Amino acid sequence: MKSILEQLGKDNHGSDRNVLLKRIHEALSNKKYLIVMDDVWSIDDGWWKRILEGLPKTEKQGSCIIVTSRNEDVVRRMGVEEEQIHRLKLLSEKEGWLLFCKVAFASSKGKCKDIELEHVGQDILKKCCGLPLAIKTIGGLLSSKYQLYSVWKEVCEDLPHILANESKSYDSLMATLQLSYDELPLQQKLCILCFAIYPEDYEIDVDQLANWWIGEGFIHKKGTKTPRKMALECLSELISRGLVKAVRKRNYDGRVYSCKMHDMIREMIIRVAREESFL
Repeated sequence: MKSILEQLGKDNHGSDRNVLLKRIHEALSNKKYLIVMDDVWSIDDGWWKRILEGLPKTEKQGSCIIVTSRNEDVVRRMGVEEEQIHRLKLLSEKEGWLLFCKVAFASSKGKCKDIELEHVGQDILKKCCGLPLAIKTIGGLLSSKYQLYSVWKEVCEDLPHILANESKSYDSLMATLQLSYDELPLQQKLCILCFAIYPEDYEIDVDQLANWWIGEGFIHKKGTKTPRKMALECLSELISRGLVKAVRKRNYDGRVYSCKMHDMIREMIIRVAREESFL
């Protein structure tokens, strides 16, 4: 509710839900509105019912509420009818291969020049079942390895098969993300676990992150490279592996000013951080 009021430029102070709902109703009355509820996981605490009841009924004005979720049962419980559900399509084999090559062969501008690597790459791609996050993450992992058939074959054998549209797909995808974490050097493992404390979809200031890594002793001077330089290189490697996303960066040299983490990668990192007693 506070987020809606903030987007409307209205006063969002206070904790009384009835007061907040009244402000939302007043701000939207007699207006056409579009509300996006992004990445909804649960409505068990009744938040959705309260908001829905508090919104002005303006069906004739063409107002709309869009809900995104990976849980179709939650969407149905929110009152969405079958004909209103839009299911995102998985990537085609051609689209998946283009994305995979873009990441895995970034050093050669997305071009695979080895027929053996192409064959094992296609086998890896089949295990990803068209899921962009899985393709991008595994491509990032392979981009950091030697482009040798034996190395890629080993990764392919360790990679769980992601069963798209099946109940086990979530666990399989998490196992795939876990593999990318397991392959990180110790220093990068320590650094990426720090992302577990940030809220979901939070834009992280790179200077703050680098100072934290250095202060914790995760990053040290190496040769003529300062600790700050090493911290930025560590972040750059995490970005190239597809585990972290650059949000704001400088055009002429690509220096990153802020970054964030995909919510599913963040889930995996939080789980690992708890297992390692990092949190």
